[in-house]
Amino acid sequence: MNAILAIAFKDIKLLFRDRSSLIWVAAFPIVMAVLFGSMYGGMESGSLNRIAVALVDQDGSARAGSMAKALEATQAVSLKRMSMEQARQKVLKGDLAAYIVFKPGLGQATLLTPPDAPLIQLGADPKRQMESGMIEGLISQAWFQELGKGMPMAAQIMEQGTGVERVSVQPKGINPSSPFEVSFPQAMLWALVAVCATFATTMVKERTEGTLQRLWIAPISRSQLLAGKGLACFLTSLVVTVGLIAFGSLVFGVRALDHPVQFLLASVSISICYSGLMMLVSVMGRTERAVGGASWGLMMLFNMFGGGMMPLMAMSGWMQAASDYSPAKWAVLSLEGAIWRGFSVQEMVLPCGILLAVGAFGLLIGSRLAAKA
Repeated sequence: MNAILAIAFKDIKLLFRDRSSLIWVAAFPIVMAVLFGSMYGGMESGSLNRIAVALVDQDGSARAGSMAKALEATQAVSLKRMSMEQARQKVLKGDLAAYIVFKPGLGQATLLTPPDAPLIQLGADPKRQMESGMIEGLISQAWFQELGKGMPMAAQIMEQGTGVERVSVQPKGINPSSPFEVSFPQAMLWALVAVCATFATTMVKERTEGTLQRLWIAPISRSQLLAGKGLACFLTSLVVTVGLIAFGSLVFGVRALDHPVQFLLASVSISICYSGLMMLVSVMGRTERAVGGASWGLMMLFNMFGGGMMPLMAMSGWMQAASDYSPAKWAVLSLEGAIWRGFSVQEMVLPCGILLAVGAFGLLIGSRLAAKA
């Protein structure tokens, strides 16, 4: 055991001596957490910029003006009146997200006399499909509100809103207290990527420089040597995960200790998982460059599919299905479960179990291949 600890602390000491690696392990994730937290905060408060949309009013009726006011009252879009040609060019160049056209006859249409052809057109930038979908929904809402004004029953229904009551799925009092409770678990992924890449390249560096060969002939077994490497990555991952969340707790009020058992389960499971992944990627190449590229490439894929780079809701169907195979998704879910989702210990079994299984697989396969190498 002393040999394993000695090798582990030797690798950790080397990591702390490399200041450039420390920046990626400790400082960069904090920057990401603050940036994402600020962005989520802006989304919640509605302070983000409105979506710039061109309005081509070919009808000129009072109803068209009323619909334009209704759209701007949502505070989600900013309408800019212009000609049809100007609007099309602005959207084509990417200056505006979309253009809306109110066609002639908009002011005369009623629910009892529906038009033969659509009276509203929406042209959107193909790269901004999410925004165009939201704009289409706002247009539909404003359009039906206008049509309902001439019909008391319809107007009454519209005043009552959609008729759908939004309720919280969380028990009372269990919700993210701030956007940083969402951003810090996500930012933790970046720290783990850096930890994995650093230790994986350290192993191949020792192999290419001959240090590993000298360790092979030392009076320790190969299993002790590999266990020491894995332990170093585990301890560093654990310290980074706990330290990052602790920083978020002290500075941004992230509730890390409301469920200490769940938080401990999540932190240990995540650290074991990424230690196994480190062991696995360390044998994916014979040079530092090859292993470093494999580490960052594989982990970036995990982060992308796991929601670390973009929200899962923004992904296509097949990508959301594929996210179940990303350990990053389960790592974030386990931490969120401990911090603000209010998971019980039983509910932590699934995400933590998957993380432990991935870690065990990586440790087993990686250590066998490393021993052969």
